[in-house]
Amino acid sequence: MLLVTGCIDTNKGTEMSGVIKVNQYAYSFIFIVLIISLFSPSAFASSSWQGKWDSSRKPVENPVVYYYYELTDSSEGFSWKSVSRDVPYGPNQQVSSGKADFVSESQAVDYNNKLIFDIRRGDSGERVLTVSSQEQDSIVENFYFVPVFHKAGFDCNKASTSIEKAICTDRRIAMADLEINQQYKKARKLLADVERRSLITSQRSWIKQRNRCRVGGKADINCLALSYAHRLATLQKINNPVLGGGEGINPNYLFGLQKSNTAINSNVPFLLLVASERLEWAVEIMKHPVSYNVNQVDDKTILSARYAYKSVCWPADCIINVVMDISIDRAGNIKVVKNKQSKNL
Repeated sequence: MLLVTGCIDTNKGTEMSGVIKVNQYAYSFIFIVLIISLFSPSAFASSSWQGKWDSSRKPVENPVVYYYYELTDSSEGFSWKSVSRDVPYGPNQQVSSGKADFVSESQAVDYNNKLIFDIRRGDSGERVLTVSSQEQDSIVENFYFVPVFHKAGFDCNKASTSIEKAICTDRRIAMADLEINQQYKKARKLLADVERRSLITSQRSWIKQRNRCRVGGKADINCLALSYAHRLATLQKINNPVLGGGEGINPNYLFGLQKSNTAINSNVPFLLLVASERLEWAVEIMKHPVSYNVNQVDDKTILSARYAYKSVCWPADCIINVVMDISIDRAGNIKVVKNKQSKNL
């Protein structure tokens, strides 16, 4: 909202008349801009519509649903597809589709199929999509937003806490949770009785620490990423001593990665470490072949990752060379710095 204020100085008589005219023009311009923005379809585009909406309330990893909508957002509205059946995977499945235009931030209309879509918050704060017919006002059906659940080390169908749900809905963390489960089971078989009991105790302590990754009552994804990165590195080192000793991602681990010729663009703890600082940088690393080395500089251990990719640089194509330095000091503090240089072809 734009707030325009003004005042009239009675001591300046006619000099103020010009200012008043300017303000009148400003108000007229603002009015026109507001009218255009109100009727611009893009003003109503919202990613809160996009995704899967199930007639049941329970999100599951592999949902067996009877009736659901899938919405794909665009700037002017969304495409939709509905699937319904009487029994799971039955032969009587019915599929419908269409396109709806936004008419407000909370409503869209499919004029061809004469359907009205409304989005609102339920009594418990959940997102609810209501679909009704323009022709038959009595037909109103509710659908509930279903976050995508990825396979984790536990049954996501039984996820109940905000932390568990956050793990299942974040692909990176769910993947780390699955690998932690595998590394933990492997370590339990590998260790002797005393060490095994110590591992069980440390695993329980880590889960308690992980469950404290909250901000304002909600799961803190960056905190979870960092927590999973360190715990997974610890378990990897138990099962593969060449990765070094000690807890978490430390200088020993970085040197161990280099010694074991580990590809860091597929190393889950390393990618989670970077993602906790800069998610988009971790995504970039995953897409490109990466060469790296590890060095000790003063009190810091620095892993320098280098990769290149072809891009469109005006006025010609170019090669983007990227150097990403991840440093860990003796206190365990982590810092990520990235530099890009382009070279025209």
